[in-house]
Amino acid sequence: MKKFLYLLLLLPLLLTGCSSYSYEEVDNRLTGIDLSQLVFTAHAGSKTITVPNSNDPITASSNFPWCTATVSGSSVTVSVAVNDEFPNRTAMLTITCGTKKAVVPVTQYGNRFAMSVLNLAAGYVAATYKVGVQSMAPYTAVSNTPWITIDIAADTILVHVPENPFPSPARTGTISVSSGIITQTLTVTQAKGLLVYDYDVFIGTYTMHYATAINTFPPNRTRSATVTIEEKVYGESYYLKGILPVADDAICGGITVLYKEEVKGIEILGQILFQRPGAPAPPTHDFWWVPWRRQPSGSIFQSTVLGMVSAEYSENRVEFAMVDNGKGGTNICAGWQMANYTVGGTTSPVNVTGAIGTAFCFHPLFIKE
Repeated sequence: MKKFLYLLLLLPLLLTGCSSYSYEEVDNRLTGIDLSQLVFTAHAGSKTITVPNSNDPITASSNFPWCTATVSGSSVTVSVAVNDEFPNRTAMLTITCGTKKAVVPVTQYGNRFAMSVLNLAAGYVAATYKVGVQSMAPYTAVSNTPWITIDIAADTILVHVPENPFPSPARTGTISVSSGIITQTLTVTQAKGLLVYDYDVFIGTYTMHYATAINTFPPNRTRSATVTIEEKVYGESYYLKGILPVADDAICGGITVLYKEEVKGIEILGQILFQRPGAPAPPTHDFWWVPWRRQPSGSIFQSTVLGMVSAEYSENRVEFAMVDNGKGGTNICAGWQMANYTVGGTTSPVNVTGAIGTAFCFHPLFIKE
């Protein structure tokens, strides 16, 4: 009898429009969502829960401003703002139904942010590189370098680099990647490019800086002369004028310079400039523009193979030095001189004072502003 009377006393509560519920009761009644473990990532987001058998008005409130709740009928929508900081955080959500209520935790993870690489090595050709991003919150990426452009595709940064037109040196740029209060720097280093000079670019007037001694490193270019590179056979060769005496330039047209399509550069080989009969009689004298072999003996070698090729230096102007073309074996070609070769006889330097003021021209550096 006492047990029956006790059940009768509880009946009004059981018939109330919204039952009193603990965490476990709510967990069992909400379409599989466990309110005691209502968890969000660091991103801003919302989740909706349903309060079953809710005939009485429902209210919902949070004890922190980053967590809010709105009510529509029997549904409660819980929203969280972005968590920019590293620690996890928890708010307590109070849900009331008539005179009854339940308090449930809402947990949001802190921001976790990492990139697959922080240093990206790019080749000299145009290409797109992918950098993976793991972020619990939204992130942004900004290029700090004009030649680097980027796109963001979900959890990937697409890094676009154009071809590097500058053969020396390699170039470096940065990208700032931020997520909340966290910022990391992605450094992009692009390899130096190949020579990119077309035939027409080499034509023009230059200041040629040069040394008069071969054994100076770095080169001590104490002298200079104004020279010109002019068309000889378009796409194949040029005339280099201003080094030889004017009269000799007029005879041979100038020193022949070859255009090297495969490397977009130029090459100067040893070459015969002209012949002149001996005075007052033969033998004939061959006048050569010859590469200088750096040998202990300091000998001059008349060769159509050994020579010098251009190596670009600057990004902002046509500037190049002439370096060994690698065809002389252990003999390093560091410069030129004009030589008078007597056929069947001996070789002697020819002073070209009328042009550059010396018989020797070492470590030439050409600059066209």
